[in-house]
Amino acid sequence: MSFNHGWGSWYNNNPNPNSQSWRPYANNQGGGPMRQHPMHPHQQTGNGWLDVLSNPYFSRNIQARNHMANYERNRMHHFNQPQPSVPQRPILKGPQPQMNDFVRQTLINNAHVPGLRTGLQMRHAMKQRAQAREQIPEKRVQAIPLIVNCHIFSEKIELRWQRPTARKDIKYIIIYEHIKTKKMTTIEEPSTSIHRDFQVTAGEVYKFDVNCVAEDNGFLIASWSREIRAEFSYSEQKRLLQKCYQFVKRGMNGDPLMHEFCVLYRCKPKVYWDEIHHYCNDVMQKYIKDDNGQPGNLINGKINGLFFSARLNPDLTLPQCSPFGNVQMIIDAFLILNPDIHNFYFADFYCNKSIHYVTIVICVIDSETDKYCREKLVKLNPLSNPFVRLIPPTDRYGKWRFYINYTLWVEVYYTEDMQLDKGQFSAIMATGAGTSKIGGLPNNKRCPLCNLYPPGEKKMITVEEASRELADTDSTMATILREDKQIDSEVADTLLYLIDRVEECCLSAEELTEKLDKNLMEAVEEMNKAVTRNKTSVLASIAKNLNDFVTGFNKRRDALIQKEFIKWCKARDYKFDGLEITCPPGNCGNGIYATKAFRTGRPIIALPEHDMINSALVVDLPFYRKKLAKINEKLKPMEILTMFFSFEDFEQSAWSPYLKVLPKEFDTPAFKGIDYDVNTLPLSIRKYWIDQKKEISDISEKLRRLFPELTHNKILWAWHVVNTRCIFVENEEHDNVDNSDGDTIAVIPFVDMLNHDPEKYQGVAMHEKRNGRYIVQAKRQIMEGEQVFVCYGAHDNARLLVEYGFTLPHNLGAKVLIPQEVLLTLAKIAGIQVTREHEMVLEEVSLPGHLYATDEGPSWSLRTNVRVMLLEHWQMANGRWKKIIYSHDPIDEEVDKQIDEKLEIMLKELRNGVIEKTKKMPKEVQWMWEEQVKVCDVAVASFEKPTTPSEEKTES
Repeated sequence: MSFNHGWGSWYNNNPNPNSQSWRPYANNQGGGPMRQHPMHPHQQTGNGWLDVLSNPYFSRNIQARNHMANYERNRMHHFNQPQPSVPQRPILKGPQPQMNDFVRQTLINNAHVPGLRTGLQMRHAMKQRAQAREQIPEKRVQAIPLIVNCHIFSEKIELRWQRPTARKDIKYIIIYEHIKTKKMTTIEEPSTSIHRDFQVTAGEVYKFDVNCVAEDNGFLIASWSREIRAEFSYSEQKRLLQKCYQFVKRGMNGDPLMHEFCVLYRCKPKVYWDEIHHYCNDVMQKYIKDDNGQPGNLINGKINGLFFSARLNPDLTLPQCSPFGNVQMIIDAFLILNPDIHNFYFADFYCNKSIHYVTIVICVIDSETDKYCREKLVKLNPLSNPFVRLIPPTDRYGKWRFYINYTLWVEVYYTEDMQLDKGQFSAIMATGAGTSKIGGLPNNKRCPLCNLYPPGEKKMITVEEASRELADTDSTMATILREDKQIDSEVADTLLYLIDRVEECCLSAEELTEKLDKNLMEAVEEMNKAVTRNKTSVLASIAKNLNDFVTGFNKRRDALIQKEFIKWCKARDYKFDGLEITCPPGNCGNGIYATKAFRTGRPIIALPEHDMINSALVVDLPFYRKKLAKINEKLKPMEILTMFFSFEDFEQSAWSPYLKVLPKEFDTPAFKGIDYDVNTLPLSIRKYWIDQKKEISDISEKLRRLFPELTHNKILWAWHVVNTRCIFVENEEHDNVDNSDGDTIAVIPFVDMLNHDPEKYQGVAMHEKRNGRYIVQAKRQIMEGEQVFVCYGAHDNARLLVEYGFTLPHNLGAKVLIPQEVLLTLAKIAGIQVTREHEMVLEEVSLPGHLYATDEGPSWSLRTNVRVMLLEHWQMANGRWKKIIYSHDPIDEEVDKQIDEKLEIMLKELRNGVIEKTKKMPKEVQWMWEEQVKVCDVAVASFEKPTTPSEEKTES
């Protein structure tokens, strides 16, 4: 079976019935290829995607078919209900649709399919009736509430209570009941007792009643009652995660074994998709998690979701068989695994017989399910966990890459509804019962690898035990057990694993296709009729495999380099316990994440000051001392550090482990060879771009003149290492260094991997000269799993790109520079009479007239400049303007109003000018000007008066 990765063509909803482009499972009831299923030879008309013969929900009589709109409303009402003996007045005009035997039998046969809405309704109604029969009204005597604290574990529940009274003639009567078996136990505790532990079974629900009564007459003083499910505590959940880590990494020294994927798939019986299309408005609705997996896990019966898988065959093709159904839905992985809008959580690790599973829950950030999972489950870093790992794009318009572990079966549990038109469909072979078991299969409680409390001895499995476990499935295991009355469970597991996969492994995709039901194939083809299938050529397949090999090799190499660097840091007395290096989202190299929480004010990184790479350290090294002695010329600090990184050998250097983790290339315009026309750049970056180009050129020419063995490319790389990673440090002057421009830069290993965030940064770097160390201190609490940031400075995105090679999506450092000549021009447009005297005062005041993204309106300095230009001649004579401008007295209301009026005109004119400028700019720099327009928009909007409630009422 082939499938198409092009998702964009699905939304071309053409009303033409003969069109080859349509939206799968279209909601329009008339027309479209889906509704025009190929007619049966014995039929005169066709009624859409599934005709009378293939669709179990359509009646065989014309009268019922004409009333399908009423069928969904009445189908459960009529299901298995006797016909009334006395005629009743019909609710709707015309004959009532009747459910025929074929439809009733179809619903009965498919009620066991998990997620099928009809089956869910039937089972829910039966469960409610059973519970109603068992409910017994309970009468309780009024008593004060007893304060009881519960500590819940998977195999133990601890109750601790507070004495409700100072009386000593009391006792505690504890009644706990197993909800499923109705077994009830009563325990008496003396007045001195304040706690009791109960051994429980994981996943079972117990009702506890704790009553404080008088010893003599049994008078009820205080009471407490609660139903509690025995489930994992947070500490047990983390222990389970550690066991899962051990399972994944057993016998391995490097990264876990993972393969790349780009789609997720979900397999279900055809009747499941039919019902969603006809009765659920093409929305695959999430449903409650069943009891599959560890019985004490924290998601069974607690959250709703849909299971997806990404596991591929050994040849990296999609599986053509599934025990869960005969139709496979395939969707783009990015829809579910987008780290910008989803959180990842570890939920469960278990095995049924032979295959181990891990359940990863995917939640939309800040949804109700996400809030529950954030409290109960262990959050995973999507970029560094060993189950589902994401690799960010390498450029601005690149795509994410997805990898999944194949040493165990990773289940992706998505906790939102999914529209059918997001996917593509294929017919596959159903194995076993062709559906999952209602309620889920129990986990293997004997496995020492995935159970927190495995039993000590192996047990033999009997036919009776197996029959109870496999009640609703026709599986290979059931066949094995029928042949042998007593069989070791591990032998059965092995046979099950081998037999269920022999056909899948032996038959090719074409042979499997030949075994598929022809009607099923035709129905699925109708789903995907307009989707163009791209058949991958042999050459493209080879290229992909080669690319995957190179990517995997580079990952393993990078992991070894990083491991060597960490070892090197610790050997040099670097302190960074509770931190790890990984690759965060975006093109910003490595980043540092917290593996534990840090309190405010606590040092998170510390290293000896002699490991700071500054100019004084370099010139005192024997190699560079000889080099500099020959040239008889002092170099500036930036030149010395650039020289250092140009000469250091990656294999022989004492800094070799550090040099190997440095980036091999940078995304700055200068490194990529982009030469912006300076006149097309905004004023905020124009001067920096000119200065940067001059500095690179001057340093390159000077170092190549002094050291001819160096090349421009080597110097360019070394300059970028220093410029993008240097940190402000007040270095002491050195006799062999040209300190004419000062010496305040140093490159500090490990610390230079901290990334920039001007809003959420938690780290502050400082040089503790008294203690002889350089540290990074937490300026606020850092939570486990957070990336640790520092602030490089209040730079706009143009500056960040030119200097560091990245931008931020929501950068509050954006600003618009307004030079004095532009300010004077805008003032004249606003009708301000600006004289030479005004200009002289403005030059003496020397306040910037800029707009900043962080300001809600024009800054004080910009308002002051306008106020100066509004001064009259007598106010400026003899320096009187200083008393006016620098006075602490409030500004006159009339003057303040005049300043606002002029500023509004000036800023609107400035905004229009920036917009016109943007239209004329080259495409590669337009985004810089668009950011300037947004800053102007905010400033102009600050003059808009908010409408009061009374004004709104008047307008209405």
